[in-house]
Amino acid sequence: MNACVFVYGSLRPEFANPMSRWLSSHSTSLGMGWIEGFLYDLGDYPGLIMKGHPPFTKVIGTVMRLKTKVVSRVLSRLDEYEHVQTHASEEAEYFRKRVTVMMNGGTCQTAWVFIYMRSIEGLRRIESGDYVQYCMEQDPSRFTRMDRLVPPDETWG
Repeated sequence: MNACVFVYGSLRPEFANPMSRWLSSHSTSLGMGWIEGFLYDLGDYPGLIMKGHPPFTKVIGTVMRLKTKVVSRVLSRLDEYEHVQTHASEEAEYFRKRVTVMMNGGTCQTAWVFIYMRSIEGLRRIESGDYVQYCMEQDPSRFTRMDRLVPPDETWG
């Protein structure tokens, strides 16, 4: 099974946190791309909304191709990490959906993406659509789930 994940937040290779490193060790980066939506600051990580009224923002991220032998294990672990609803009694934070990502080279790539399901009332919108840029503009120390921000030329691969 060939599966890709579009990561737009703290799972991007630029972040050196344990889950980002784990994902990078089980995948290969296909490069940068974007999808249409709105990105919101949830505190320690962002949330993507793909509904509302246009014009949407270009949400920037990286497409990661999962290694064939571990696709279902990686998706299951990501579902757990992102608090995707797996039982009717659970309150989900995200749901996983397939989307078409516009790659920087002009091609398209189908990938899974995690979409935020809770209320965005009172949350700050990330106008640039780029969580890495947003973090560099803010105080990176407030992002407790990240060990450190890796400069773009030192990304985990």
